[in-house]
Amino acid sequence: MNAKIIIIGNEILNGFTKDLNAGFLIKTLIKYDVIVHNVVFIKDEIPFIIEELKQIKSIDFVFLTGGLGPTSDDVTSKALDIFFSQTKPKLLNNEIGTAPGLWYRKGKVNYFSFPGVPSEMKLMSKNLFSFFFDKKKKENTFFQVNTIGVPESKLSLLLHNFEKEIPLGYSLSYLPDNIIVKLRFHASSFESDLFLILKNKLKKILGNFIFSYDDISLQEIIVQSLIKKKIKIAIAESCTGGKISNMLTSIPGASKVLAGSVIAYSIYAKEKILNIDSNIIKKAGVVSEDVVVEMAHSVRKKFNTNFGLATSGYMGPFDEKNDNVAWLCLVSNEKTITKKINLRSTRSNNILITSRYILNELRKEIL
Repeated sequence: MNAKIIIIGNEILNGFTKDLNAGFLIKTLIKYDVIVHNVVFIKDEIPFIIEELKQIKSIDFVFLTGGLGPTSDDVTSKALDIFFSQTKPKLLNNEIGTAPGLWYRKGKVNYFSFPGVPSEMKLMSKNLFSFFFDKKKKENTFFQVNTIGVPESKLSLLLHNFEKEIPLGYSLSYLPDNIIVKLRFHASSFESDLFLILKNKLKKILGNFIFSYDDISLQEIIVQSLIKKKIKIAIAESCTGGKISNMLTSIPGASKVLAGSVIAYSIYAKEKILNIDSNIIKKAGVVSEDVVVEMAHSVRKKFNTNFGLATSGYMGPFDEKNDNVAWLCLVSNEKTITKKINLRSTRSNNILITSRYILNELRKEIL
């Protein structure tokens, strides 16, 4: 990791005050394997500060000191406000002074602005570094919120304001995985009360997009819910080739809820095992809404279950000219749900994505 230090103050450039902050920061950062690439001294003037910030390239951390006080020549906070387009910073507590520190993030760069008073800067930076760089603390703790059915780009927009309110010492990572996005919170120490607050805020924002927490899988949630509600299902798989059944049967207790499954991969299997009318297949096509609906109704009837699930589609490999598609169907006494999805990944990923899509439809129905 690398850093840049910006020392702000006319009194230092005029020779009236000796800078004590740069040396302290350099020595302290070295202990955390953070290398300071350069130190610059600039005037207490907004254009100089903004111009220096614009020069930031290939840097992980930027540390500014000075210019946060109440006097007319303390203009650092105003310059930062302009540079970050009035984005509100997180405030860093000043235990022995009046001016709080400021923390901004832009892309992958963290910007920290400390008071110029050495005693205030030293205490504030010491508290901050324990969050960011103390490996013994930082390696330990994270918790995870698992979402499905919402792209990472949309999640980022939904959580834009939430991210601004994440407490000091916590960081959020987005981990996308074939229509699942894991939101992983890293922290220097775990506080159950704070986790509960963050969890409740996320539930209000994301609602049913959240399916579990930590390392609990989608199929585990579904099997647990089916057992609890005494619901039985049956599955007819074509394009997924048994993947859905495999996912569910990997969970203990699945035999209580999965009555049976049929891999009807060929037209012959669809006609002879699931009794799909050949005229429907000829008229609508083997990969069609009509056929997948018939498959779901047939397997539900065959195993006498609450729900019938079915999949049919083209899994690839991906062709730039034509999207691979899959039809999904979920049926019960009350309703028939169908969904068409476009697939643009590898064959194995497309099978997993299709399986997760229909399991998520089931999850939403049994909640």
